[in-house]
Order: sequence, then C-alpha cells, then structure tokens
Amino acid sequence: MCVLFLLLLIGLLVIQRYQIIKEGRRLEMANALNVVKQNVQLVLNNGYTATLTLAMTLNDKGIPKNFDAVADRLIASNSDYKALELLPNGIIKYLYPKKGNELALNLDLFKKSEESRLMATKSIASKMMYYAEPLRITARRNGDCWPITDIPRK
Repeated sequence: MCVLFLLLLIGLLVIQRYQIIKEGRRLEMANALNVVKQNVQLVLNNGYTATLTLAMTLNDKGIPKNFDAVADRLIASNSDYKALELLPNGIIKYLYPKKGNELALNLDLFKKSEESRLMATKSIASKMMYYAEPLRITARRNGDCWPITDIPRK
C-alpha cells in the first residue's frame, strides 16, 4: 500500500513538473513572439514615417522638391534603408542614391508582376498605403532587395 501511494505521489510530481516546464516554454515562446511583433511594428512604423516624409516633398503638381536631400537624411537616420524611391504612376522616377541603383530607374511595378499590379490597383482604389514584396534588382551584383512601400496617387 505504501509503495502504491509512493508511486502515485511520484507520478503526480512528474506530471506537475511536466506542466510547469510546458507552461514555462509557452511563456518563453509568447515573449519571443511579442518581441518579434514589436520589431515588425517598429519597422512598419519607420517605413510609414519615411514614406510620408518623402510624400511631403511633393509639390501640388506631384514633383518632389529636395528629394535627394530628404532621402539622404532618412538613409542617414536609419541604417536599414539602402535606397528610397518615389513611383509616380507605379514607375520608379525618383531614386536615391542613384549611384549603383541605375537599373531600378524607370522600373514599372505595374508590369513587374501580376501580384504587384493587383496590389497597386487595390491600393489606388482604397487610397491606402501598402507594403509590397521586396524588389530584387537581379542585375545588381550584391542582389540587394528593396521593400517597396506605395502611397496611391492619381
């Protein structure tokens, strides 16, 4: 009887210990996911702010004023930015820095892919900003990707 009680007690302790470990792992995973969520939100907020800052360089005719100077400051303030661009009618017309990024000039995102065209069309219809897939300029030696953020403009 004593042995049975002892085995039952050990079984309960093992189960309790397992549940404690399992809960600890769940909390650890929840904390890690929360950090990832916060980092993603920070990146999106920074991208949104940079995009709006660039949009503010546009005059009433849609032509940017001081684009290179503003883009230079944005890149200097965020090491994640490698290049910034404005895309009137979905075509990269204003790009900073130009050096090393010449292949991206005049790239038409409406013609790049069906998904890109659909997202841009949807963005224009909803008048909402969207984040598209990273744009890989395949002819570049280092294969950099640029995340494209678009503010619809008609």
